[in-house]
Amino acid sequence: MEDNERRDLANKSFGNIISDGFNLFKKFYWKLLLPMASFYIIYIIIKVFLLADLYFLSYQLEIEYIQIDPENVSEAEYDRILLIALIELLILFLDFLIRAIFTVIAMCSVSLFVYKNYMNEEVNFLNQFKKSFNPKMLLVIILIGICIPLSIWILMIPGILIFGRYIFTIYTYNMEDKEEGTEVIQKKNLISKAHLISKGSFLKIFTIFFITILITFLIQLGYSIFLLFIWNVDEATLISWYDPNTRNYGMIILYELIQINLVNIIFTPLFICLLTPLFAHCKARYELGDLYYPPKKQPDYKPYPAQQPYPAQQPYPAQQSFPAQRNTWQSRIQEGPGIFCPYCGHKIDNPIKFCPSCGESIEFK
Repeated sequence: MEDNERRDLANKSFGNIISDGFNLFKKFYWKLLLPMASFYIIYIIIKVFLLADLYFLSYQLEIEYIQIDPENVSEAEYDRILLIALIELLILFLDFLIRAIFTVIAMCSVSLFVYKNYMNEEVNFLNQFKKSFNPKMLLVIILIGICIPLSIWILMIPGILIFGRYIFTIYTYNMEDKEEGTEVIQKKNLISKAHLISKGSFLKIFTIFFITILITFLIQLGYSIFLLFIWNVDEATLISWYDPNTRNYGMIILYELIQINLVNIIFTPLFICLLTPLFAHCKARYELGDLYYPPKKQPDYKPYPAQQPYPAQQPYPAQQSFPAQRNTWQSRIQEGPGIFCPYCGHKIDNPIKFCPSCGESIEFK
């Protein structure tokens, strides 16, 4: 890519970046939906089999909690309420963790295909999909799919920082450093390179994330209202599906697919399509370096005007009138009455020890 093309890409406005993302979503939607939805369905299946017992225990404890009199709560009932809260938190965390792992795998599997198409490169989807699965993907899964859920769950802010700084690892992990013209893209660790590319784009990354969440939430809200009239599963039926004695994994998976996650499955390609133009924009800025970020102009320093030499000190009149040897009484005696001070030239009528003008000693020697 030439510098002019990079510069055009680096100078794109955020509005144009979002517009390009929606165009990618429209253009490659059906090609991206199958692999990304497949990973989402795998997440749902694993979640159902791993968390079915926890869900059932949570439903049981919630039924007992409803029967507790809030004005007369015993110590055992307090312990039960705490247990309910802990189980609910554990379910939410494990669900978030499993979902994050398979979402990262789904995005990694199509990220470079979307990026290369955005950069107008010829690429075969199946070949690129196969190349995306390599040992380096494991590092991205650990960083994005595991560290982010753990950090968000424990402290929140570190997880947000990891997401904003290192989300571009879903692209950089599978990129090969190459020489383009006279410019050599320096070989860097995939994590540090993703961080350098994302520098200055923290808010833009989260804006794209929230646009995706907002669109999905609004459509999910309308879909949930529609389902109330089509398929409304009551709590007793749901508990019976989770009950170990009458457990029905097929109905639980169907419920998760249709009732809870269908909108999420349909819109799985949206985030990667919106993120790709932003990554291309940030990568162009990174590769341009000083061509995009010119060095700051230093202030013009004007030299100080040349200092004028001070005029030579003129000797005192007395120094002009008297000889150099002034420490003798003869040098101080002048014709006529009185003497002159050998230091300042002041005339002194009567001999005294100190000059009344400059205070120097003129005592007879």
